Amino acid sequence: MKIENRKMKKNAKQFKTMKNRPEVIMPILGMNEIGLPVLLATIGDKGLVFLLDTGAGSCFLDERVYRLLENDLQKFEIDGTIIGMGDVVHEKKTGTGMKFKVNGHPFEAKFDVTSAVCSSFDTMEKMHGLRVHGILGVNFMAKNNLILDFANGKICRKRCA
Repeated sequence: MKIENRKMKKNAKQFKTMKNRPEVIMPILGMNEIGLPVLLATIGDKGLVFLLDTGAGSCFLDERVYRLLENDLQKFEIDGTIIGMGDVVHEKKTGTGMKFKVNGHPFEAKFDVTSAVCSSFDTMEKMHGLRVHGILGVNFMAKNNLILDFANGKICRKRCA
């Protein structure tokens, strides 16, 4: 009876430890190629590449991508401005909600649709051969409990109790 009891306690302890362990979503990609973490996503049968930007407070979608996917997305109006690199001010007028998957894991985000990022994405494609479609900022990472584990090269989702 004592052996069985010890076994049950050990199994319960292992389960509790597993339950708190972060769920691996995918490896961090892009660090060697462009020095920035990227996330590969799908919306329907279309593949998208998003930069994970811990310095961005919002999520941004390339205006050209929005026009291609417009019929599949939720649209809403936004007031305000975006202050970009070098304190350049860009107006933001359109927002969109998007549901997408990463390695089979469902996500959704609200994006500011802007042309402000287009030239940066074009430059990145010319320099590194990688087409970026948008930026996922800290609001997205916080809402989805994402952890960028650079030491182990993984993007994880923290399991909440």
